[in-house]
Amino acid sequence: MNSLLSENKTTLRTQKSVEAVNDNDITDWDAAEDFKSKNEMAFYLEDMFSDGNTTLMFDAINDVARSKGLNQLAKQAESLQGKNPSLDILKQMVNTLGFCWENNSVIPVKKMLAYYRP
Repeated sequence: MNSLLSENKTTLRTQKSVEAVNDNDITDWDAAEDFKSKNEMAFYLEDMFSDGNTTLMFDAINDVARSKGLNQLAKQAESLQGKNPSLDILKQMVNTLGFCWENNSVIPVKKMLAYYRP
């Protein structure tokens, strides 16, 4: 009997938590409005590319493009979602954003040039 009472309390507590969350104003988060540096963008792209899911890849490209004011590239990324473009197209889009995507790493181009300087 005590376990049944305990289960009912837990269920009631869970329902109240869900109701509280549903009652709050939850706004959509837009990554494009939140980037503070090229490094953050690079980490975001790298993280979103890590699974190999092209939908996430194009979402990430779209977010970074909108953040940089590259609306044409953002629209192109959006139009390619759900399709299976080559890796070369993805790399070109990443390069257009000012990053290099090699060996599962995304690096801002200026840093990459400084890194390879003799």
